[in-house]
Amino acid sequence: MRFSNDIFVYGAGGARRDIFVYGAGGARRDIFVYGAGGAGREFANAFEHSITWQVRGFIDDTKQQGEIINGIPVMGGRGYLLFEKCAVAMCIVENPQVKRELIREIKIHCPDVSFPVVLNEESSISRHIEWGEGCIVSLPYNFISVNLQVGDFVWINVANIIGHDVRIGEYSTLYSGINVGGHVRIGSECVIGSGAIIKPGVVIGDRVIVGAGAVVVKDVDAGAVVMGNPAREKGESHG
Repeated sequence: MRFSNDIFVYGAGGARRDIFVYGAGGARRDIFVYGAGGAGREFANAFEHSITWQVRGFIDDTKQQGEIINGIPVMGGRGYLLFEKCAVAMCIVENPQVKRELIREIKIHCPDVSFPVVLNEESSISRHIEWGEGCIVSLPYNFISVNLQVGDFVWINVANIIGHDVRIGEYSTLYSGINVGGHVRIGSECVIGSGAIIKPGVVIGDRVIVGAGAVVVKDVDAGAVVMGNPAREKGESHG
Protein backbone atom coordinates (compact mmCIF):
# COMPACT_ATOMS: atom_id res chain seq x y z
CA MET A 1 0.00 0.00 0.00
CA ARG A 2 1.35 3.45 -0.92
CA PHE A 3 0.73 6.37 1.41
CA SER A 4 0.86 10.06 0.62
CA ASN A 5 3.35 12.27 2.45
CA ASP A 6 0.76 13.39 4.98
CA ILE A 7 -0.77 10.60 7.05
CA PHE A 8 -3.28 10.83 9.86
CA VAL A 9 -3.79 7.68 11.93
CA TYR A 10 -6.83 7.53 14.21
CA GLY A 11 -7.72 5.17 17.03
CA ALA A 12 -5.42 3.24 19.31
CA GLY A 13 -8.00 2.11 21.82
CA GLY A 14 -9.55 4.31 24.46
CA ALA A 15 -9.55 8.00 23.58
CA ARG A 16 -8.87 8.87 19.99
CA ARG A 17 -5.25 9.80 19.24
CA ASP A 18 -4.15 11.87 16.25
CA ILE A 19 -0.69 11.29 14.81
CA PHE A 20 0.89 13.30 12.02
CA VAL A 21 3.75 11.71 10.08
CA TYR A 22 6.05 13.79 7.88
CA GLY A 23 7.46 12.43 4.63
CA ALA A 24 6.15 8.87 4.76
CA GLY A 25 6.23 8.40 1.00
CA GLY A 26 8.56 8.95 -1.93
CA ALA A 27 12.31 8.72 -2.35
CA ARG A 28 14.76 10.92 -0.50
CA ARG A 29 15.95 14.02 -2.34
CA ASP A 30 19.64 14.55 -3.01
CA ILE A 31 21.29 17.60 -1.48
CA PHE A 32 24.82 18.96 -1.42
CA VAL A 33 26.24 20.71 1.63
CA TYR A 34 28.12 23.94 0.95
CA GLY A 35 30.84 24.18 3.58
CA ALA A 36 32.68 21.29 5.20
CA GLY A 37 33.46 23.19 8.39
CA GLY A 38 31.87 22.40 11.70
CA ALA A 39 28.38 23.56 10.74
CA GLY A 40 28.39 21.63 7.48
CA ARG A 41 29.73 18.42 9.01
CA GLU A 42 27.18 18.58 11.84
CA PHE A 43 24.40 19.16 9.31
CA ALA A 44 25.50 16.16 7.24
CA ASN A 45 25.70 13.97 10.33
CA ALA A 46 22.25 15.04 11.54
CA PHE A 47 20.67 14.23 8.17
CA GLU A 48 22.41 10.86 7.74
CA HIS A 49 19.15 9.05 8.51
CA SER A 50 16.76 11.66 7.18
CA ILE A 51 13.59 10.42 5.53
CA THR A 52 13.55 13.49 3.26
CA TRP A 53 17.13 14.33 2.28
CA GLN A 54 20.21 12.36 1.26
CA VAL A 55 23.53 14.21 1.48
CA ARG A 56 25.49 13.45 -1.69
CA GLY A 57 28.62 15.46 -1.05
CA PHE A 58 30.33 18.60 0.22
CA ILE A 59 31.03 21.71 -1.82
CA ASP A 60 33.99 23.53 -0.31
CA ASP A 61 36.49 25.91 -1.88
CA THR A 62 39.15 25.08 0.72
CA LYS A 63 39.12 21.28 0.52
CA GLN A 64 40.70 18.82 -1.89
CA GLN A 65 38.33 17.39 -4.50
CA GLY A 66 37.82 13.70 -3.81
CA GLU A 67 38.65 14.01 -0.11
CA ILE A 68 36.33 11.92 2.06
CA ILE A 69 35.01 13.61 5.19
CA ASN A 70 33.02 11.44 7.58
CA GLY A 71 32.17 9.11 4.71
CA ILE A 72 31.01 11.92 2.40
CA PRO A 73 33.03 13.02 -0.65
CA VAL A 74 34.14 16.56 -1.41
CA MET A 75 32.86 17.19 -4.92
CA GLY A 76 34.92 20.35 -5.40
CA GLY A 77 34.53 24.09 -4.93
CA ARG A 78 31.81 26.37 -6.26
CA GLY A 79 32.98 25.63 -9.81
CA TYR A 80 31.45 22.17 -9.44
CA LEU A 81 28.01 23.79 -9.39
CA LEU A 82 28.41 25.47 -12.79
CA PHE A 83 27.07 22.47 -14.67
CA GLU A 84 24.92 20.84 -12.00
CA LYS A 85 21.18 20.97 -11.45
CA CYS A 86 21.01 20.31 -7.74
CA ALA A 87 19.81 21.37 -4.31
CA VAL A 88 22.30 22.98 -1.93
CA ALA A 89 22.21 23.52 1.84
CA MET A 90 24.28 26.62 2.57
CA CYS A 91 26.19 25.97 5.81
CA ILE A 92 28.37 29.07 5.85
CA VAL A 93 27.14 30.65 9.08
CA GLU A 94 29.72 32.79 10.89
CA ASN A 95 29.59 35.86 8.65
CA PRO A 96 26.19 36.72 7.14
CA GLN A 97 27.71 39.25 4.71
CA VAL A 98 30.06 36.61 3.30
CA LYS A 99 27.16 34.20 2.93
CA ARG A 100 25.03 36.81 1.14
CA GLU A 101 27.79 37.56 -1.37
CA LEU A 102 28.53 33.88 -1.97
CA ILE A 103 24.88 33.12 -2.68
CA ARG A 104 24.67 36.12 -5.01
CA GLU A 105 27.61 34.77 -7.01
CA ILE A 106 26.15 31.27 -7.17
CA LYS A 107 22.79 32.58 -8.39
CA ILE A 108 24.50 34.56 -11.15
CA HIS A 109 26.76 31.80 -12.41
CA CYS A 110 24.88 28.61 -11.45
CA PRO A 111 21.23 29.17 -12.43
CA ASP A 112 20.27 25.50 -12.00
CA VAL A 113 21.20 25.42 -8.32
CA SER A 114 18.28 25.62 -5.89
CA PHE A 115 18.27 26.41 -2.18
CA PRO A 116 15.41 24.53 -0.52
CA VAL A 117 14.09 24.99 3.00
CA VAL A 118 15.58 22.13 5.05
CA LEU A 119 14.09 21.35 8.46
CA ASN A 120 15.52 18.86 10.90
CA GLU A 121 13.01 16.08 11.48
CA GLU A 122 13.87 15.77 15.17
CA SER A 123 12.82 19.33 15.94
CA SER A 124 9.30 20.43 16.82
CA ILE A 125 8.39 22.96 14.14
CA SER A 126 4.97 24.45 13.53
CA ARG A 127 3.46 24.04 10.09
CA HIS A 128 2.24 27.64 10.35
CA ILE A 129 5.49 29.41 9.48
CA GLU A 130 6.45 31.50 6.46
CA TRP A 131 9.92 30.36 5.45
CA GLY A 132 12.16 32.27 3.08
CA GLU A 133 14.40 30.65 0.50
CA GLY A 134 17.23 28.44 1.72
CA CYS A 135 16.38 28.45 5.43
CA ILE A 136 17.91 25.65 7.49
CA VAL A 137 17.03 24.16 10.86
CA SER A 138 20.19 22.11 11.13
CA LEU A 139 20.12 19.99 14.26
CA PRO A 140 17.57 18.38 16.64
CA TYR A 141 15.66 19.61 19.69
CA ASN A 142 14.50 23.00 18.43
CA PHE A 143 10.99 24.14 19.38
CA ILE A 144 9.71 26.67 16.86
CA SER A 145 6.24 27.99 17.54
CA VAL A 146 3.43 29.30 15.35
CA ASN A 147 3.06 32.23 12.96
CA LEU A 148 6.72 33.09 12.45
CA GLN A 149 8.03 34.97 9.44
CA VAL A 150 11.58 33.87 8.61
CA GLY A 151 13.62 35.64 5.92
CA ASP A 152 15.81 34.06 3.25
CA PHE A 153 18.82 31.98 4.28
CA VAL A 154 18.28 32.06 8.03
CA TRP A 155 20.22 29.31 9.80
CA ILE A 156 19.04 27.83 13.11
CA ASN A 157 21.29 25.38 14.94
CA VAL A 158 20.26 23.23 17.93
CA ALA A 159 18.04 23.27 21.04
CA ASN A 160 16.54 26.70 20.47
CA ILE A 161 13.11 27.84 21.68
CA ILE A 162 11.48 30.41 19.40
CA GLY A 163 8.13 31.81 20.50
CA HIS A 164 5.03 32.74 18.55
CA ASP A 165 4.82 35.64 16.09
CA VAL A 166 8.58 36.14 15.88
CA ARG A 167 10.13 37.80 12.82
CA ILE A 168 13.68 36.92 11.78
CA GLY A 169 15.37 38.88 9.00
CA GLU A 170 17.26 37.36 6.10
CA TYR A 171 20.77 35.91 6.46
CA SER A 172 20.63 35.79 10.25
CA THR A 173 22.23 33.00 12.29
CA LEU A 174 20.91 31.58 15.56
CA TYR A 175 23.36 29.29 17.31
CA SER A 176 22.44 26.98 20.22
CA GLY A 177 20.26 27.00 23.32
CA ILE A 178 18.67 30.38 22.56
CA ASN A 179 15.30 31.42 24.00
CA VAL A 180 13.42 33.93 21.86
CA GLY A 181 10.21 35.29 23.37
CA GLY A 182 6.98 35.92 21.50
CA HIS A 183 6.65 38.92 19.15
CA VAL A 184 10.42 39.46 19.02
CA ARG A 185 11.81 41.12 15.88
CA ILE A 186 15.31 40.14 14.78
CA GLY A 187 16.78 42.11 11.88
CA SER A 188 18.73 40.96 8.84
CA GLU A 189 22.31 39.66 9.04
CA CYS A 190 22.20 39.25 12.81
CA VAL A 191 24.19 36.67 14.77
CA ILE A 192 22.61 35.45 18.01
CA GLY A 193 25.11 33.66 20.25
CA SER A 194 24.55 30.43 22.14
CA GLY A 195 22.52 30.60 25.32
CA ALA A 196 21.15 34.09 24.66
CA ILE A 197 17.71 35.04 25.98
CA ILE A 198 15.63 37.64 24.15
CA LYS A 199 12.64 38.85 26.14
CA PRO A 200 9.18 39.04 24.49
CA GLY A 201 8.54 42.01 22.25
CA VAL A 202 12.17 43.12 21.91
CA VAL A 203 13.20 44.61 18.55
CA ILE A 204 16.75 43.89 17.37
CA GLY A 205 18.05 45.94 14.45
CA ASP A 206 19.97 44.74 11.40
CA ARG A 207 23.54 43.43 11.66
CA VAL A 208 23.42 43.05 15.44
CA ILE A 209 25.66 40.58 17.26
CA VAL A 210 24.21 39.23 20.50
CA GLY A 211 26.94 37.63 22.62
CA ALA A 212 26.70 34.15 24.08
CA GLY A 213 24.60 34.07 27.24
CA ALA A 214 23.35 37.64 26.85
CA VAL A 215 19.92 38.53 28.27
CA VAL A 216 18.32 41.09 25.98
CA VAL A 217 15.57 43.00 27.79
CA LYS A 218 15.24 46.09 25.59
CA ASP A 219 15.49 47.07 21.93
CA VAL A 220 18.92 47.01 20.25
CA ASP A 221 19.99 49.50 17.58
CA ALA A 222 21.23 48.33 14.19
CA GLY A 223 24.92 47.43 14.01
CA ALA A 224 25.43 47.04 17.76
CA VAL A 225 27.29 44.32 19.65
CA VAL A 226 25.59 43.52 22.95
CA MET A 227 26.73 41.28 25.80
CA GLY A 228 25.96 40.49 29.41
CA ASN A 229 22.98 40.22 31.77
CA PRO A 230 21.24 42.50 31.15
CA ALA A 231 22.72 42.96 27.69
CA ARG A 232 24.59 46.22 27.15
CA GLU A 233 26.17 47.62 24.02
CA LYS A 234 29.90 46.87 23.82
CA GLY A 235 30.72 48.10 20.36
CA GLU A 236 29.72 47.96 16.68
CA SER A 237 29.54 44.96 14.41
CA HIS A 238 31.07 46.75 11.39
CA GLY A 239 28.71 44.81 9.14
